[in-house]
Amino acid sequence: MLVSSFPSTLKVFLFSCVVSLAGCASSNKYMADEIIDANRPNGTVDVGFYHSGAPLSDDGQSANWTHAIDVARRMCKKWGYNDAEPINNRINWEGRVNGYGYLLNGKIWMRFLCTGEETINVQHKPGAFK
Repeated sequence: MLVSSFPSTLKVFLFSCVVSLAGCASSNKYMADEIIDANRPNGTVDVGFYHSGAPLSDDGQSANWTHAIDVARRMCKKWGYNDAEPINNRINWEGRVNGYGYLLNGKIWMRFLCTGEETINVQHKPGAFK
């Protein structure tokens, strides 16, 4: 069947579908293993990735998040905590978007909470616990 035999409204619809899908990127090429932000007083570590380029067609769910917890744990352990755990398992994003709401430039991250008692900043004064 030739496209020229389609009604003009269908042609416009098909053209808009092709244009809206062309040039978009998926997060499946990203490894979410960068520290985006670390807040020691709050005991939180944001791990994810930065995106720049073609509009991102998803919210980061397709990225490889397998090492994110390990990155957060390393930072938390540097601060003297025992472990880290994801807060809400929610993926966040922030940045510049196009007219369709796709991320053009920005960051996508998951927030982790350091757990266990922070031991590095605890000052032991001799005789304080008698």
